[in-house]
Amino acid sequence: MVARVVTLTEAKAKLSELLDAVERGEEIIIVRHGERIARMRSYRVSEADDAAGATTLAERLQRLRDMCAADREVLRQAGISHTAEEWKRIAREGLR
Repeated sequence: MVARVVTLTEAKAKLSELLDAVERGEEIIIVRHGERIARMRSYRVSEADDAAGATTLAERLQRLRDMCAADREVLRQAGISHTAEEWKRIAREGLR
């Protein structure tokens, strides 16, 4: 499941609607000026995810992919798009 990305302004205007979506199991990422500032997810879902042994490695990897998808959406909205090879080059340059 990919998290929905909303701006802070939209989150303030639609808080009740977003909370309903969270209760249904959706995850909401709130961004301000293109930067992620908060994540909303169901307390019940979070509790189950955090329980020891509750998730498999495959489920954890899928959650990581989903989190990255939300990051890609934020970058896309900010007009930033790089290929995987470009991101690797940028990361390597930062290590020098």
